[in-house]
Amino acid sequence: MRFLKASHYVLTRVIALVMILLLLLSGYFLWSNQRVYLDAEDVYNELLKLKPEITDNNAKPDLKALKNINPDVIGWITVDGTKIDYPVVQGKDNLYYMNRDFYGKSSLAGSIFLDTRNSKDFSDAYSLLYGHHMDNHLMFGDLDLFKKETFFRDNSTGQLLTEEKVMALDVLAILEIPDSTKEIFNPTTWGSDLSDLASFVGEHALFVREEALKNLKAAPKMIQVISLVTCASGHTGMRTVLLLTAERDTPNPDKPYEGDVPFPTEETSSPAQTGDILFNSPWIWFGLLFIGLSAMTVILILERRDKKKKDKS
Repeated sequence: MRFLKASHYVLTRVIALVMILLLLLSGYFLWSNQRVYLDAEDVYNELLKLKPEITDNNAKPDLKALKNINPDVIGWITVDGTKIDYPVVQGKDNLYYMNRDFYGKSSLAGSIFLDTRNSKDFSDAYSLLYGHHMDNHLMFGDLDLFKKETFFRDNSTGQLLTEEKVMALDVLAILEIPDSTKEIFNPTTWGSDLSDLASFVGEHALFVREEALKNLKAAPKMIQVISLVTCASGHTGMRTVLLLTAERDTPNPDKPYEGDVPFPTEETSSPAQTGDILFNSPWIWFGLLFIGLSAMTVILILERRDKKKKDKS
């Protein structure tokens, strides 16, 4: 009997200690997650002050102020109706800017970056841009808005600034597809003729703008596509992709086809993850915090009950 009481005493203390550690850990990660979002918001507001001013669509955007801070800057992407309004960088590989902000500092929010298999001057017929999926309208979190048909129909334009020109963008389609879909995640698939991409979009899009699709089919070598990619909410292996088109003055460059890039590879493939890291989700830690508090409450109730029994005896 004495052994059972001792075991019960030790067990409840161990459980209490574990719950306390769980509470502390949950609190830390909730605080850490909040810092990630606050820092990302601060960087966003700072960068907006450096956005190149465009008074003439025929003028070359001035990216000097941005390039003085980060020479990896290659452009600025804006999607009207959203808070997607960021500079675009291109790193040495597709992992470099996954967890680095525009200033090169370590950050789970990362940056908006161009696939390293694409030309930095956006001369390719098909280009891939990546950004983390975040709440509070940060990074590429607002791509989710296009999954609502009303929003998709009411918001159809954007803009890409490069060192050479201002590119007017039109929304083509919104997709939710597996991260292994080479038709989307291998920029060498289509070459200079985007006819097959038009067919793929028609078959797999959640929503598509018929006028934009019609234009792409009519002039597959005179249209280029910019693809914005992020993680799909609640789906580890799925990606949300917004396709935008831009008209060209000359046909897409007929670059030699390099064949399928092995997917995935360590440095040439698409990033393995372009969304919120599991343990960066506040709901995980709110849940653990609730479990910890509940368990502590039960332990205290049992301890109080045992004390009352002991006092009576």
